[in-house]
Order: sequence, then C-alpha cells, then structure tokens
Amino acid sequence: MDWLFIPLGNLIQKSFLVLEKLNMGFNWLIILAGSALTIWWMLQMLKHPKEKY
Repeated sequence: MDWLFIPLGNLIQKSFLVLEKLNMGFNWLIILAGSALTIWWMLQMLKHPKEKY
C-alpha cells in the first residue's frame, strides 16, 4: 500500500506548506466565509416567518 500512502502523505505535506505561506490570510478567509454564510442563513430565516398554530 506504499504506492498509495507515500504520495498521499507528500500531497498533504505540500498543502500545509501553502497554508504556512498564507499566514493569517487563510484564517481571515475562513472567518469571512463563515460570517457571510451566517448572515445569509439569517436572511433566509427572516423571509420565512414562523408558522402560527
């Protein structure tokens, strides 16, 4: 199974090198994306008010 796990490990290590170069930029991207999705979700909830029983 070395033919699968060694290249997969190399790929994962290279992806972490990219994240190290991005520094705080990646964190800000995740924060902004999460905030935007939360705001979108709240707006969708406002469009559909709670049903009255």
